[in-house]
Amino acid sequence: TVTLETGTLDDGTPVEIITVELGVEAIQSLFNTSVVDPSVTAMIISLSGETMGSLTYVLNPDDNTPYLIESRITLQALDLSPQQFGQGISPNAKIDFTTSMVRSDSYSQVNESFDPAEIPDGITP
Repeated sequence: TVTLETGTLDDGTPVEIITVELGVEAIQSLFNTSVVDPSVTAMIISLSGETMGSLTYVLNPDDNTPYLIESRITLQALDLSPQQFGQGISPNAKIDFTTSMVRSDSYSQVNESFDPAEIPDGITP
């Protein structure tokens, strides 16, 4: 799902917000193309429940300058079979896996003029 909405920053600056949301099937297809470890593949096939991902862009509506880029992913695989993970795990074990990751990059003072950095006295290039 892709959504586009307008909003404002804390200082009142108008922004456009683009959000891309991925469901479990999309996340499985992304991982399945790059994973060769059989135990990781078994986990990816078992993804369900709260598995989701999103990518959000907060942009200046005039020139598309980014103010924020944020990605989120939650992976959940429940009731995995111990046999899927090789030796050393009790056959009676119940394996549940849940992890969440967030990466956020924010930008400020975009398109503002600034004085170039100067080399401090006593340091030669």
